[in-house]
Amino acid sequence: MKSAVRMALGARRFDVLKLVISRAVKMSAAGLAIGVAIALLLSHALSSILFGIIRIDASVFALLTLTLASVAALAAYIPARSATKVDPIQALRTSKGES
Repeated sequence: MKSAVRMALGARRFDVLKLVISRAVKMSAAGLAIGVAIALLLSHALSSILFGIIRIDASVFALLTLTLASVAALAAYIPARSATKVDPIQALRTSKGES
């Protein structure tokens, strides 16, 4: 709804798309960083408990991080694209009574 208001005020579709995607990417990057840090700590703890376990496999961490980042980017792009297709005038009419 906010994207439609921005478009009604003169924002271009590309600007709205960029705004929505950049917010989602920032949140995804923070989640990935926290997740990787926790995974490194847990892998270190498990390697000290279990015998014969490789502590850190960099290729697995890199592949999983890349996969999760790709899924997050796609999950951000799809709603952002649909947000730019909303008719701004219609959105303003429907949001008039909302607070």
